[in-house]
Amino acid sequence: MRNIDGAMRQSAAQAWCLLRLLPLMVGDLVPDDCEEWQLLLLLLSCMELIFSPSLTTPVTTYLGKIIEEHHTMLLELFPNISLRPKHHFMLHYTTAIQKLGPLVQYWAMRFEAKHGFFKRISHVTCNFRNICKTLAFRHQMLQCYNVLSGTILKANFEDIHQVLLETIEGRPILGALDSGSIISLAQRRCMVRILVSHMVNRFGETPTADTKMALSSTLIETFPSLRDMSESGCVIWYSKGRHHRPATGFLEERLRNIRKRMRRLSDAGPRRVEQPPPQRTIPDSSMPLEQVVEMAEWLKHNDQPLIQVEEFMRDTALYRARWVRENSGKSVHDVLQEFPQLTTPGMIAQDFQTIHPDSAMRLYQTWTPELEEKVLNMAAIERKLQVSTDGLGQGNA
Repeated sequence: MRNIDGAMRQSAAQAWCLLRLLPLMVGDLVPDDCEEWQLLLLLLSCMELIFSPSLTTPVTTYLGKIIEEHHTMLLELFPNISLRPKHHFMLHYTTAIQKLGPLVQYWAMRFEAKHGFFKRISHVTCNFRNICKTLAFRHQMLQCYNVLSGTILKANFEDIHQVLLETIEGRPILGALDSGSIISLAQRRCMVRILVSHMVNRFGETPTADTKMALSSTLIETFPSLRDMSESGCVIWYSKGRHHRPATGFLEERLRNIRKRMRRLSDAGPRRVEQPPPQRTIPDSSMPLEQVVEMAEWLKHNDQPLIQVEEFMRDTALYRARWVRENSGKSVHDVLQEFPQLTTPGMIAQDFQTIHPDSAMRLYQTWTPELEEKVLNMAAIERKLQVSTDGLGQGNA
């Protein structure tokens, strides 16, 4: 109203809504002989016919006549205002309706409403470098939210009969409900468990309020004997939360118990973070590092004499253990290339005894005769050891 040109700066839907409701808001306050008000009522008459889903040929002729009267009256009351292109398009509405049918069958109002979302996003993001990608991504995120929240895929529980029929416990309940009988407390609880389980399988552990309301409404419509004395008839089955009060009803209580049980299972106890076993400290070698490196290089290229190999392997055991720990990312193949004499029989055991002298004999100390007998018996069964197990017993290690 503050604009000099008289423009309302509103969208088409907003202007349409205001124009339809304005007579209800201020119609009783306007004098009957007000010509501007008569112009507005004439425009409403044009709109009623333009937005009509069906029209006859005589009505289209009448529409063309009142459109001409509207334009003429507009120029007489507001001589300083010139007609716009949309006023000219209105003159062709009659011909378009006669050739193509009612205008609402092919109007662009819904496309403009959809386009409003993209206009708002472009204004908020202020990023026009790749505006098409930005708008497409935001629209996909909106569609994903609508699908997950249940605003697009409405709940449909028309198959309550089938849900009860598919379970053994639900069949006698279905028979009692179809006959109009009153079900017992145990049957009611069983039916609630079946229906809530079906709802959770379809919509998850936290279905929307509309989904739960749809299930309760369909339940009393399918079985009128389950209605309560409330106006909706389904308050005992589900009632939405209001004024910071939680939702109630048999369905909601069952869902709440399921969520509590799931939360209890997920929070059964604090998860222990497995700590890596502490690494033992490798003692320093008493020999100079240069001499140890020379021995390791000699072992790369020599495997004889065996006594010399065993001596050098024993002297380089600490150096070798430190190298393996510092290069933990190396594969076994890489380690064997660096220390090929590890494949010589007895060398790994010798290294272990050199590095951990206190633990080297622990295996033999815990190797009880009972374990010895079991290992030998298993080897004989697997036919991997040709040995007679007769007479094996305690003390025959």
